[in-house]
Amino acid sequence: GNELNVEINLALVKDARDNPQHVQSILRDITERKEYEEQLQHQALHDPLTNLPNRILFDHRYQQAHIRANDDPSQIAVLFVDLDNFKSVNDDFGHAVGDQVLQQLGARLQKSLRETDTVARLGGDEFVIILENIHDKKDVERIADKLIQEISKPVMVEGHDIRVTASIGINLSDRSDLPEIDLVKTSDSAMYQVKEQGKNDFQF
Repeated sequence: GNELNVEINLALVKDARDNPQHVQSILRDITERKEYEEQLQHQALHDPLTNLPNRILFDHRYQQAHIRANDDPSQIAVLFVDLDNFKSVNDDFGHAVGDQVLQQLGARLQKSLRETDTVARLGGDEFVIILENIHDKKDVERIADKLIQEISKPVMVEGHDIRVTASIGINLSDRSDLPEIDLVKTSDSAMYQVKEQGKNDFQF
């Protein structure tokens, strides 16, 4: 009752008069090989620490979102999320604890979004998010508020009660022709404005 991935080789067998007589087939179970290929593909497209999409998959998801937005009156929002003073977590508790904090916060971000949205880890304590099907700026504000609240909740790691906050820069694009890298850059710039104004907030 189980499905298997198989590779089939077929060979035509002829008789003494060179007439087709029958076909000989050899089937090989390649389930392990397919699983290994899928594992390699997953590793190439996901961050090894948080298992979130990496920059490569984020770029692909943005391109797909951009194509869909061209056929739809909705907007795309790109959010650049940077954890505030995360270096102090690594300095005070060690990188192993810091990694576990990143894993938990990455999971919180993902659970706070819709299935159609994408959250990726660019590296360090930086995350970037694509929100699709946005029809009102207030919707983005509500999501940004929710993300800030989720991140600010305590993270329990090895008996430590760790609290961090986040600064979020947002670019709301109405079927923009800007490439993904420019949207991320402008969101990044907005995030730094939040840092300068006291952190733990968002800025368009």
